[in-house]
Amino acid sequence: MLQNIQIKKFDIGYNYSPKMFVIILLMLLVVPVVPSLRNIFNASPYIAFIYWGSIIIIQLLFIPSNYMIRRTKVKEQAKMYSISGAIFFITVSFLVGVLMKCLKRSPYDSSFLGVFLNIITIVPVIVSREMIRDYIVSVSWKILKHKLTAIVIFTIIIALTEINFGKIQNLKDAESILAYLVRDILPVFSRNFLLSVLVFYGGAISGIIYYGMVEGFFKFFPFIPEFSWLVDGAIGLVIPILLGMYFWERCEIYRADKIVRSSKAEFGYFYFILLSVSIIFSWFIVGVFLFYPSVILTGSMQPKMYPGDVIIIKKILEEKEIYKLKEGDIINFKRENFTITHRIKKIEEDEAGNITFRTKGDNNKSEDVDSVNPNDVKGIVIKVIPKIGIPIYMLKSNDDIPEGVVN
Repeated sequence: MLQNIQIKKFDIGYNYSPKMFVIILLMLLVVPVVPSLRNIFNASPYIAFIYWGSIIIIQLLFIPSNYMIRRTKVKEQAKMYSISGAIFFITVSFLVGVLMKCLKRSPYDSSFLGVFLNIITIVPVIVSREMIRDYIVSVSWKILKHKLTAIVIFTIIIALTEINFGKIQNLKDAESILAYLVRDILPVFSRNFLLSVLVFYGGAISGIIYYGMVEGFFKFFPFIPEFSWLVDGAIGLVIPILLGMYFWERCEIYRADKIVRSSKAEFGYFYFILLSVSIIFSWFIVGVFLFYPSVILTGSMQPKMYPGDVIIIKKILEEKEIYKLKEGDIINFKRENFTITHRIKKIEEDEAGNITFRTKGDNNKSEDVDSVNPNDVKGIVIKVIPKIGIPIYMLKSNDDIPEGVVN
């Protein structure tokens, strides 16, 4: 019965071309990101609620729906994909957080008022943005000549309205620029690509479901992962792109009325494998597994290792492994805020049986001043891969780095 209820739109909506409404809606997206207005929206959730809520009402009452894509064949399937995609993203993020032991108590207020303010801040924004996306995607597909190109361009514009460009003024070095690009820029475009795919096939509701579930998890769950910018960017960039590619392929199969049989259909194996490899690679980079990589930044271990080489390190997890180390082994150890890779020159043992390691860089004239305690040893070098870490080395080359330090 509820499905038969339609909101009566005012006739004003039919006196303007759909292109004009596209321009108006894009302008409404831009308003909250104007620097002088952004602070106002951030300072008062009630102002944001009124603004985005008004946009929803405008779209329901004044924007004509006769240009919306009819998606009866794939709409329900797209909704299921939006749910499964959100669950997958949340699960990967949470599991990586567990494995890396970086789960932190949520910084968001969990009181009734705090939850209420979060809801009125998040929900209207997501609903209005995805309704706008739905209308723009539909108009682009139905009346514009270069349909796919138009959708891509509008997706980029919508993504740009999410980015906080105010952070640029605080970027002081190459690393902060890279961190800003990886964590704050690229994942936004990746997420918007996925949302445009979901909205194209399933309408605004599909985008709302996906974005709402993901945002809801990070805003309302009591414990959330707190990643470094590298991990945060890797997850935020890779997963939405691959999910979008996979959903695009599957929805096209449904839209074309192709018979999908378990023995002959393409179940997206390529995308599943690519997704799995990307996730595993991300975990490897951030040190989830027994082995992890580091980049040599100085020449203290030449000719065995040169700046820009990547070393593969086997973690030392148990005390008995410490006692298996011997003179000549190359170890990776902590020294204040740095990690250093040097060779063990001598193992010293006191009367109580406690051991320490004297280390030296192969290219250094003398041993390191301080001995290395067992608790500071992170792992032992098992492999050197030449030159593939040069981009990281170039970013770090201007820093004041002690000899033997790796990234």
